Amino acid sequence: MARSIGFNVEDYEFGATINGDCSHPERRIRIEARNDPVQRLKTLAHELAHALLHQCVTDRALAELEAESTAYVVCQSLGLDTGGYSFGYVATWAGGGEQAIAKIKASCARIQKAAGIILQPFDDEENRAA
Repeated sequence: MARSIGFNVEDYEFGATINGDCSHPERRIRIEARNDPVQRLKTLAHELAHALLHQCVTDRALAELEAESTAYVVCQSLGLDTGGYSFGYVATWAGGGEQAIAKIKASCARIQKAAGIILQPFDDEENRAA
């Protein structure tokens, strides 16, 4: 059975190039309402990763790398290829190349844990259907 992480999710029109945000004090995630469904889903996975992993952020670049990597894993698991967006986003925050790969490897356990929590309701649904 899926469990709540205690955040409300809202549609929001940011009016800029922001796709979403996560506020721990307000226990709220906002998603850009005007984006296409795949982008909205990817952004939701990204912001859920922030909710799960980044209550206190001391390294913004690492937090963005972990959140976007989590979103990529979640979307891949659901059959959605978001690499065209995610790879560039991660490279922007991680420096690209070998540096980015090293940082992703160092965060792999955290990324996998967050992706597993986000995907749990889908696993539950598959088990009920079987």
